[in-house]
Amino acid sequence: MSLAGTSVVDLMAELNFPQRLKYVVKRRFTDGTTTGDVMSTLGESRDVRWRAVPTLFPDVPTDGWSSFDRTPWNHPWLTRDNLTNFRRFSDRLLTKWLPLESPQPHEIDVAFVGNMANLNFTRLASLRRAGARAPLYLHPDDHSPFAQPEWEEFDGDVAFDTPIEQVRARLPPVHDVVRIGHDREWYAQDLAHEAPFLKPFDLLRWPSFASLYPLYRALSQHKVLVASQCQFAAYLSGRPYVFGQSGGEIWFEPARDDEWGRLQLHALRKAAAIFVSNPITLAHARRYGLSNVIYFPYCLDEQVYAPGPRDFRAEWQRQIGGDFFVMMSARIDDYWKGSQIALEGFAVFARSYSGARLVVMRWGGNSGELEQRLDALGIRDRVLILPLSGKRRLVRILRSADCLLEQFVLGYYGGSALEAMACGLPVVMRLERAQYEGLLLGDAPPTLDAATPAEVAGKLAWLASSRDTQRSVAEQTRQWFLRNHAGGKFNQQFCGILEKVGSGASLPAALSPLRRFKTRQERDYLYEQLRSAPVFPKYS
Repeated sequence: MSLAGTSVVDLMAELNFPQRLKYVVKRRFTDGTTTGDVMSTLGESRDVRWRAVPTLFPDVPTDGWSSFDRTPWNHPWLTRDNLTNFRRFSDRLLTKWLPLESPQPHEIDVAFVGNMANLNFTRLASLRRAGARAPLYLHPDDHSPFAQPEWEEFDGDVAFDTPIEQVRARLPPVHDVVRIGHDREWYAQDLAHEAPFLKPFDLLRWPSFASLYPLYRALSQHKVLVASQCQFAAYLSGRPYVFGQSGGEIWFEPARDDEWGRLQLHALRKAAAIFVSNPITLAHARRYGLSNVIYFPYCLDEQVYAPGPRDFRAEWQRQIGGDFFVMMSARIDDYWKGSQIALEGFAVFARSYSGARLVVMRWGGNSGELEQRLDALGIRDRVLILPLSGKRRLVRILRSADCLLEQFVLGYYGGSALEAMACGLPVVMRLERAQYEGLLLGDAPPTLDAATPAEVAGKLAWLASSRDTQRSVAEQTRQWFLRNHAGGKFNQQFCGILEKVGSGASLPAALSPLRRFKTRQERDYLYEQLRSAPVFPKYS
């Protein structure tokens, strides 16, 4: 019996026995199903499609949370010892696994896909400087200005709510960026010829993603991929890939028990390697049962993000006076960033230091309340509000400040803090220091740790008390960045990983500390997190 031209509903009527149906469908698929065989099934309901896929225990998405973790920094597995053991395992594994001599960047046939917060463009920058010819493929529906590679080269500013079309019109051209849109008529194509890399079972489970097959086809022409944000595209291309997380695509999306969440989680599991740059990724790995994970840092181009002239300082002094400028470049967001702690802490500091000034970029979920908050805190005349700045201008702004206020909730540094540290700017933030001490083998970042407004004010006062102190912390910060996140330092290892993955090898992670059974404490923690999760599909 063939499925070609016969719907699952017709088969059910013919056989009049659902269990027999499952057997017939499973037998047919395992006998060599083609994409064409499943085309007539795609119009059926989701439940019918998913049950037609041969698995030992067929299950249909529940449209709820399969897991949840609102506070991954509190995950019981993230002890200093566990993180140290993981890092040492990663170092030993890469030493034995990588080729004796890594290829040069221009010898790697690699493509990058996805660019949330310009994560992949900045990861790629040092490789390109070293000669790599690697295209960056964008998700066609990501219209954030921060996902446009051109934003990294933009030395200008725009208002937070500027339409993306107007933003793009002002951005400079960037080479080797590929935008491939949807083919909404994909079902009329001969996918067996146009997209032979699409597996029939994947098409049955995720037909709503088939319209991007032109993107998958382009990706399938490369030897190896580096994915961020849309790991599903790397998976559906049929090519080997590594994954570096940027945020929600590992934290929240794979925790969804709908088709989207199942696809993102499946793509994580099928990655040849998942890069860990900070401890939070390991909390997610434990929750999902992932062990294809290694330590490999997120890198910036140390020649672009570097100390330099303080271009804007004199202009700021003309506008609002002052002699100690505190920068806030992260988005204004109380829930995820703790922005209210930063503002209140600066206000306390400013009462005792007349030269204190705050420079804030207006963007984020709570940015509309900014003036009202500044008035309530009595610091409106001490604050300079800037529009969103492209990254080339942001570097000049960071160089002109005396320190950065980062985030005060998660306890992990993100892109904004790393950019500042690369420029030699002292950073005040909440840091899970013990976790970083473990993961970085004692070389945690020299941030000034603070979690309350009083602690923020105290760190600012200590910095402002001495220019020698500022210079010392700035130099320590820059040197730490060069040791741990400078792209040029890690290019050779990166190329070795890509060469190995491109040859078809997956990470030999059988001895990873992540494979150990979950403790009772972990299980209880995850149960409580799932029990108290927000109403699906809200993330907060």
